Amino acid sequence: MFPQARGQRQSPVDITTSKTQHSGDLQENPLRWTYVPENTRSLVNPGYCWRVDVNGKGSLLTGGPLQKEQFILEQFHCHWGCSDSRGSEHTVDGESFAGELHLVHWNQSKYKSFAEAAGHPDGLAVLGVFLKVGKPHPELDIIARLLPFITHKGDRVTLNKPLDPARLLPEGKAYWTYLGSLTTPPCSESVTWILFKEPIEVSHEQLELFREMRCYDAAEECPCDETLNKQFEYGKVINNFRPPLELGNRQLLFLSSLLKIRIMGKAKKVKLHRKQTNPTGLVDVNELIEQGLAGSAKTGTPVEAIVEQLESSVTEEKICGLQSLATICQGDINVSELVENNVIRIASSLLVDQDQSVRHATAGALRNLSVISVELCEFMVDQDVLTPLLALLNRYPSNGQWKPTFDKNMQNQMDERSDTFLQAVNLLWNLCESTSDALNAFNQSQLLEHFVTFLNYKVYGEEIAIAVAQCLLVVSEDNASSWRVLANHAPDLSGLLAIDVVDNTTLMLRALAAGIIGNVPVLLSSHTSQILVCISKTLEDNHRSALGNLTSMLPIEPQKDTVDLEVADDVPIDDETEAQSHQRRRKADLPSEGELEVRSVGRLLQAQRIAAEILTNICSTDDDDWQSDSNENDNNAGSDAESVYDYDTNELNGSVENTDKISVEVLEAIKSLALVEKLWHKAQPVAENVYQILVESEQSTLKKLDALRVSTMLCLHNLCNNITTDDLGGPAAVYNVWIDLGQQVFQGQRNEKLLEASTSLMRAALEHLRKNPELFRQMTENDVQLMLNGVIGCEDAEIRANWLRMLGILGCLLPEPLVKLIIDFVLNTCANEADVWVLAEALDAMMDIFADNDWHAIMHEVGMVAKCKQLDRIMREKLKRDKRQLGDRFPAVSTVRTNLGRFCKYLETELKDYKPNMES
Repeated sequence: MFPQARGQRQSPVDITTSKTQHSGDLQENPLRWTYVPENTRSLVNPGYCWRVDVNGKGSLLTGGPLQKEQFILEQFHCHWGCSDSRGSEHTVDGESFAGELHLVHWNQSKYKSFAEAAGHPDGLAVLGVFLKVGKPHPELDIIARLLPFITHKGDRVTLNKPLDPARLLPEGKAYWTYLGSLTTPPCSESVTWILFKEPIEVSHEQLELFREMRCYDAAEECPCDETLNKQFEYGKVINNFRPPLELGNRQLLFLSSLLKIRIMGKAKKVKLHRKQTNPTGLVDVNELIEQGLAGSAKTGTPVEAIVEQLESSVTEEKICGLQSLATICQGDINVSELVENNVIRIASSLLVDQDQSVRHATAGALRNLSVISVELCEFMVDQDVLTPLLALLNRYPSNGQWKPTFDKNMQNQMDERSDTFLQAVNLLWNLCESTSDALNAFNQSQLLEHFVTFLNYKVYGEEIAIAVAQCLLVVSEDNASSWRVLANHAPDLSGLLAIDVVDNTTLMLRALAAGIIGNVPVLLSSHTSQILVCISKTLEDNHRSALGNLTSMLPIEPQKDTVDLEVADDVPIDDETEAQSHQRRRKADLPSEGELEVRSVGRLLQAQRIAAEILTNICSTDDDDWQSDSNENDNNAGSDAESVYDYDTNELNGSVENTDKISVEVLEAIKSLALVEKLWHKAQPVAENVYQILVESEQSTLKKLDALRVSTMLCLHNLCNNITTDDLGGPAAVYNVWIDLGQQVFQGQRNEKLLEASTSLMRAALEHLRKNPELFRQMTENDVQLMLNGVIGCEDAEIRANWLRMLGILGCLLPEPLVKLIIDFVLNTCANEADVWVLAEALDAMMDIFADNDWHAIMHEVGMVAKCKQLDRIMREKLKRDKRQLGDRFPAVSTVRTNLGRFCKYLETELKDYKPNMES
């Protein structure tokens, strides 16, 4: 039936290692791949295995035996046996593995489809991965959990989360390659096989789920008469592998050298919780530099000397190198030098050095590196910092066998081993906050149970408790795998809500505990009132007074932009013992009184920022109304222009005066605890003299202050969207907030994030004043011009959109001369707007103006019909061009484009019988 199955190029084969040939050519042209996890579409049971079908767009396999030809991924599937000792199709020296994964690719350089490629000798390429029994495989677990839903032949399910094929490949990149065939009918002799030598681990339980699959349709009877069949038993798929065939005269090549596997793709953007394609593989340094991680900074740092010290066998030399590395992190670091000299990989191995002082210095240096940028954290994970880091943290038992000791003669500093743990936890926190790979590694490490124990600040000290709580706050956010463990420790966490706050450290620890509880749905539901009280108490402390006291202690002098560093030996004092030398170094590192005050004030600011963010999360609601609006508009594309302002009016009526978006309990607490007023107090700028001292002498505190203001304004923005005007204090109070924010912005906002938060809050506040035009009677053309100037020259799209939205609202409140000024400005701005989303926001705002007033004279005088038709054409072109870039915003922007077409018809209808007043 399948004549090719009797050919001379059939697969699988037994890999006889003594007969393989090493190939230097493959080393010169390394194998390269890239995959798009989101393009794994569905999981199907074809009757003889499980198979994941893939949209190959964006995937690529090239290099190695494939040379320069490019192959894209079509599907991947698995073969297994009836026991854990058999199941692979290929064997190595006659030995089988528990299973074998196949990632099937086709040659898009030569052929137009998978079907066409399968008919040619060079059409297909398959990556083969052996399975051995061991730990559960996290990526295969995504599949295993869905197998009960595709038990029978023909069953199919959509994958409920992205599955990354790259994570199915082993860390070791050595492989065998030969020319062969498909191992299932029609056994086409069109495959270049690439078989990785190193297997990946899969658990016995996962394999058992594979073996529960059925070879027959759900509507059919079980083929019980096929008992003891080699492939099926009582209808179960148990031995779906083809036995090895003769290699014959074919070459079997082996690549054993450690290759650089280049991770291809576009330049990385700064993003939290990104998924990496290859978290522990080797990374091409040149590409890393090209992507902008390395930068072009110049420091003159003697990195080569640091590497020499790190690789020394002398403990003091290692410590000197690590201290130098920690120091240069505080300056304008040249990351390219660190990358090119392999500093991070060399240093991370010292996390498990035999010497405690080396481990301590390593943890501190790597922690300093991790705060530089998200990209550097991602690179540190790529360089496998996590393996030694998690191994180090596992050395600290939570059963009472290890407890820190504190030295009262040294500001109650903890012992060196405990301080190493502190630095390691801070490093883990930074990595988990920057990349989801670190978060996934933490989930699998079983450290979470231990970490909750370390929150006991009376045993482990406040510093360790704070660091662990910060780490737990990050790992518990949208991480369901952590919720069960944390829920089991509800008494420990809730107990921290009731601690006696004696300083800013305990204040911060209480806020962190509230944040962790708020991240766990089952705990939040039972502790909401306690968390809200905690938020209120945290916001009560006067941060302005604390900042005033701090700045009075600081010297008014510019901070250096760079750190002067000379790598030199730490020369010991005569007759100084090793213990005395160690004690001397520790004393030199003790913080001064001013530094202690900086830390204290910083924790106050952080605690209040966390409190604002917790309240934001509690009051957040999922608003998917745009979907129904979009569908409704699409279904009524031929309706008249009335739908334009009906749509907008409905939207407005739903966005304000809605108390159903948060619970009565939360709403009453917000009012009774005066949380709106407390948040507004935190959002205000500090005195100018205080600000200038922070700029000149304490940038880190200034960043925490700005972060607090941004978080409180975003929280107030959220509240504006979810509670009524009266609950915000009434129209007059909201108007005063809007005016105060405007004055702050027009006086020159120094921080772009603050400007975005300020204008977002101004926009949300103005939404509440649509029914109060009397408040704007004193507004003049100069006032409006200030807002127009806010748009002109603004490079940030979000901020421009906020200003344009506000202009649209004001157009519904102001007299005709000012409305005309606004409409004319918006039309001209739209004609020159490059960002299609901002363009949609501006047009939507302009159409709002005509919801309650036709403004015929303005329509005629500014020539709106012609201009809006031109904008309709521009909008259509931009929408087609930027559809992918818009992402989730596309439906909303598309709706505006639909409404704009109707609006043009509305304008024509209104002006058809309009006769301008010639006298005017």
